[in-house]
Amino acid sequence: DAVAFWKRINEADMKKCVETIRQHAINYRLGDWCTFKAVEAYSHMWAKGNKHAERVMMQYLMLSMGYDVRIAIANNEIYLMLPFKQQVYGNTYLTVNGEKYYLYPHGLPSGSSLYSCNIPTDAYCGRQLNLIINPAYLLPKDNHAFTVSYDQLSIQGTVNKNVIALQQEYPAMDIYCYAASVADEEVRRSVVKQLKAQVECMEEADAANALLHFVQNGFEYQTDRQQFGDGVEKSFFFDETLYFPYCDCEDRSIFYAYLVKEILGLDVLLVGYPGHECTAVALSVAPPSYTGFIYKGKSFYICDPTYIGADIGICMPDYVDTQPEIEEWY
Repeated sequence: DAVAFWKRINEADMKKCVETIRQHAINYRLGDWCTFKAVEAYSHMWAKGNKHAERVMMQYLMLSMGYDVRIAIANNEIYLMLPFKQQVYGNTYLTVNGEKYYLYPHGLPSGSSLYSCNIPTDAYCGRQLNLIINPAYLLPKDNHAFTVSYDQLSIQGTVNKNVIALQQEYPAMDIYCYAASVADEEVRRSVVKQLKAQVECMEEADAANALLHFVQNGFEYQTDRQQFGDGVEKSFFFDETLYFPYCDCEDRSIFYAYLVKEILGLDVLLVGYPGHECTAVALSVAPPSYTGFIYKGKSFYICDPTYIGADIGICMPDYVDTQPEIEEWY
């Protein structure tokens, strides 16, 4: 079936379709993953309920745009093999010539025999799917209002629900990928402008502390399981933290790291402990008491956006003697 569908599609004139999808991806800055999802939506409509035909069409269109997307067959089911540039979690993958290809849709039954199909030798398919979002999307507006405040700091504005919708089916990645992604530049500029005006008269450490306490107390905490249900582990992009009613440690760390970098111009790292995420900030003067470390010749001090009431340098007691994993994100 896969070969027959592929031949039928290849014999048709698909140039206009491919170019239309490619142009929409450029105009709306969809990036690789959302271009793939747009191809999926078109292929679903074209296939009219035939999921095998749908996936073959998806592979054909992605291949035509230069992506190294392949077909695999298991248990008479057609899967796509996606070459993500970043590490992806929770998905079955195959290694072909030293490269990882992740199955889509994932969830291959255990013990299944999987066969991959060769692509045409004359096809250019060198592109991986880069999951980091940059530049930002350019999408029609569907605004959702937010307000966040604590003590003397506050922000308000809107996030675009169309941007949020694109992020809901994103593959699970390393934390730094979410921090490095810029899905909505307008929201970021607004948040930075508001908070920068409110801390500009403060000393460096005081401003970093004020922002830390703002993130600790301005957002409501829930684990992903509490907010989304059993089995869900979801890290937020910056704008998602402003959209959803609750967030957890990695979401706050991503948010705080961006504020410190953009508002104060300080170097900041994402820091991973077993089961916990926080940040570390490079200050010119050490806090009165602190947990910290030297990294690339600079002194960094733990800043934990989830440890309510903790100042810069204060680490959760459970992690004081634990060597953290350092995660660069810019």
